[in-house]
Formats: sequence, structure tokens, C-alpha cells
Amino acid sequence: MPFDARNMAALIASDSTTFWFYRTTDTRAAVLAPGYFAAAAAQLQSGHVIIAQTADSLSILPVRVNGAVGNGIVLDVVGAPLARSVQAALSLTGALSASATFRVVRVDSPPVGVVEGSPFTAGATVAGATTSVLFRLVNASGTILQTVSGVPVVSGRATATLTGPAAGTGYRIRAIDSDDSDARSTSATFTSAPLQQIAAENGAGLTTEDGGILLA
Repeated sequence: MPFDARNMAALIASDSTTFWFYRTTDTRAAVLAPGYFAAAAAQLQSGHVIIAQTADSLSILPVRVNGAVGNGIVLDVVGAPLARSVQAALSLTGALSASATFRVVRVDSPPVGVVEGSPFTAGATVAGATTSVLFRLVNASGTILQTVSGVPVVSGRATATLTGPAAGTGYRIRAIDSDDSDARSTSATFTSAPLQQIAAENGAGLTTEDGGILLA
């Protein structure tokens, strides 16, 4: 098709030069043919530059004397067009529901009259979701001496039988929820007394604690 002035526009114009943009469905060879830009000869001067987007290329074409157009520079030929990647940020929303579980384990006051080697009862009052309790006997340094696990809760109470530790002080009892160790309680310290013996066997007889003969 012939030159169409409606498809040509000045991009930059100055006293020294002008950059034109021209778009057509003609080929680059057709645009470069003699006389193609004859209708625009009055506008085109030597030193002007035409950026021509043709059917098969994008070219920078310099204008020569008397409106003639030079071969110029070919920027591209027919091929894959420029692809622009577009990224989008996706938002994800959700709802989380949770409910609090109430658990309370309160150990009883420390036992009184604990005797070395003799059984005694440890207890705890329980409330909430706790169904069983673990009892521990610890010494003054926190070392575990005895453990009774899985003691069931009955009517808000849990009890276990422990054995009196070696005579001494600083012992404590811990009651711990079997399913949640954060629910726990520790008693105050208590003392374990030595076993008192009034009489002891000595062969076929009995003697007092200091060795005196009660029955021979």
C-alpha cells in the first residue's frame, strides 16, 4: 500500500533534527523503495530520522538529501514478540478456632509423722479435665525418689501410697496432671523420722534399744 501520512508523527522536534515515527503494514523493502515518502518530502529534511515499524522489522532510517531515505539500522525482524510477565500476589485467609481446657491439680499439705520405711498417703485435689495424676517424692535437691503413675481422679480427689524416705528433711511431694505436665503442684517440705524400736530380737530373746535384756 502507498505511504499514509496519518501513520507518521513527530516524536521529537528541534532546530537540528526531528525524530519521526511511522507505522505501516508494508515491508521494510517497500518503505525503502524510491518515491515511497514523496508525499512527505516537504516535511522531511536531511538529518531527520524515521523510526519505521513495518510488517517485517523495526528500523531506524536516516533521511538523506532531497527527502530520500537511507537503509539505516534494522532493530529487529519478524519473530516472537516481547513477552511481559505479570505476577500477582495472592492472599490467603483462614480462621482458627480454639477452646481453653481447664485443669487444676493442687497437692495436699505435706504429711505429718512420716517414718522411714513406713507407708504414708499423698493426696491432691483436682478440677477440670484432669482424669489421672502422677505423684512424685523428691528430696531437697529435686532428685526423684519415688513415682506413682496413673492415679485415677475420683470425685475430684487422687491419692497414692508412698514409702517414708530415709530419715532427713527437705522432702517434697509433687502432683502432676498425667496428660499435661504444666498442671502441677508441689508441697511444702516435710521431715522423715527414723524408725523407733522399743525392743529387738536377739536370738531367742528380746533386748531394749540400748541392748538391755527384756526376755531371755
